[in-house]
Amino acid sequence: MSVEFKSLETSHLNAGECVYEYMNLPKIIHLEDDATVALTDFKTSSPLLAKLDRPMMEIRKLMEATGMHLVLILGADHEVLGVLSYEEILSDIPLREMEHARIERKEVLLKMVMKPLAQVPVLSFEKLKYAKVGHVLNTLKGSGYILVIENDSFTDKKMIRGVFLATHINKILSHKASV
Repeated sequence: MSVEFKSLETSHLNAGECVYEYMNLPKIIHLEDDATVALTDFKTSSPLLAKLDRPMMEIRKLMEATGMHLVLILGADHEVLGVLSYEEILSDIPLREMEHARIERKEVLLKMVMKPLAQVPVLSFEKLKYAKVGHVLNTLKGSGYILVIENDSFTDKKMIRGVFLATHINKILSHKASV
């Protein structure tokens, strides 16, 4: 049995009658919302990745151009060895390294200023099932970010699913919170 498909009726537009992109209103979240609404989910947005020996200033410029505030720093075998946030780049961490190594800012490499993965707070994606944005904000106190991990069922390794960034959450929160 053959199905007949009729043509759909089309129309025309006049100049100035149409825009090519949707207007994106700023996202607003509330403390009582599910925690995942504040998550930068790496399943839907790719993280910024860089090798250990990349110059910090090069990554800073890339962060400013993309609006990303965190870089995952990779080793030779593409394993995550550490992270660095935009706020840490702007802090005194690079200055201390410059003084210690007696180098200029342009010579500072990511491996000199990154936070090793073992020192980065992580949270299991499973724990977010019933968590709210308010829980995440309280957990973020004293830290600018928390990596969210989940187990890869194929390799039985932990995967970085996403990140909670204090600066991002404060930007989209309906009222400002102190983190």
